[in-house]
Amino acid sequence: MTNFTDSNGKVIGKGIGIFTVDYKELSKSKYIEGIIEGVEKFRTNESRNIIFDNLDLLELKDIKYIENKTKLRVLDGKKTMIYFIPNVLKEFYSRLESKLTDKEILIISDDSFLTYDLIRNLSGEVRFLTVTGEDEKWIEDISYKIYDTTGLSIFYTKNIDRILKKYDIIINLSEYILVNIDKLRGNVIVFDLSFENVLTQEAKKINSKILVVEDFLFEYEKLVSGKQFFHEKKEIPSHKYEVFDKKSMKDFKKVLVDGNSYTLEDLINNRIKKKVNF
Repeated sequence: MTNFTDSNGKVIGKGIGIFTVDYKELSKSKYIEGIIEGVEKFRTNESRNIIFDNLDLLELKDIKYIENKTKLRVLDGKKTMIYFIPNVLKEFYSRLESKLTDKEILIISDDSFLTYDLIRNLSGEVRFLTVTGEDEKWIEDISYKIYDTTGLSIFYTKNIDRILKKYDIIINLSEYILVNIDKLRGNVIVFDLSFENVLTQEAKKINSKILVVEDFLFEYEKLVSGKQFFHEKKEIPSHKYEVFDKKSMKDFKKVLVDGNSYTLEDLINNRIKKKVNF
């Protein structure tokens, strides 16, 4: 077990190597029960979250099971991405000599507080915002709340496919495919925040030219000691960055697209400027 401390020497978490055998030799159920056993053995009264080194080994149902058994929250990076999306978009469009305020944004809701947080974070930066989702009443309620607190009017529709081509940016929170990939405009930018990357996988099957941002990557060397145990690579994904209380745009370094990492400048030069009419 390794204690991870921040730059001030405060312990922010513990690193646990649960298994002495290759996890590939274990059944999924034994792997998950081993995780729960390890967490229960080393947790303290201050324990609040679980961070997985290899989050992609688990499905959403596994996460829900682990959270239910341990009563701890598994960090998945959604809160981190929601926090950074407005500033990442502003910097992205600034590099293209364009303005975020001129762009049409569609949010595909998961009907949770995350949708509200995302809208609130974007409210000071955008003028055109549409929300679609399965729970119409819930979306209406948060739309009124957003208008009362920020003055931003939100357009809601369930029949979204007929107007998909108008959107420059799509941010997906849902674990269900609620839009027709075939109807997206060619230069759309999609942020897929679903745990199982449902839009990412759908785009790969139907239109691989659609630009889908799967994750953000952050610099972390100055944020934690024992970094060689915290993460092997130079940048950490959003679910690991989520553990840090203080978040800064200075830490944001890259986006993950189709499994490859790009700085915003590289993304624009290698993926964006090659597209026509962007």
